[in-house]
Amino acid sequence: MNYEKKTYITFVLILLVMIGTIPLLGKLLAEANANNLLIAKVVLTSMLLYLDLIAFIIYKKERVYWITTYSYEDARKMEPRQRKEIGKKLLTVFSAITAVFIVYSIIGYFFGTSPHLDGAVFAMLIVFACVA
Repeated sequence: MNYEKKTYITFVLILLVMIGTIPLLGKLLAEANANNLLIAKVVLTSMLLYLDLIAFIIYKKERVYWITTYSYEDARKMEPRQRKEIGKKLLTVFSAITAVFIVYSIIGYFFGTSPHLDGAVFAMLIVFACVA
């Protein structure tokens, strides 16, 4: 089967950009006198958006070997339709948890939910996405 050469360059670049921009975003918000409630929600939402980007690339480029469940050899042997289905499911789940977290963040901001609770909700949603 004709399948792309194994590469993690895009994946690593996205993670490096995420690692570089998330603290910068938090610092910029802090310097703009945003309160801690807002900073936590924006930073966590940003992390989810980066995960959505990774899921989108897995879907679009059929790079299911980026998911630990599938090796490169497994992905290479799959039909393109199978790789697209796996990528679409991943993208759908991660997009859904991002939407849920954004709604939670908006409501939570008005109710003053703590950054610790935000982190716990974020972690639970990530676990849910990985299990789903």
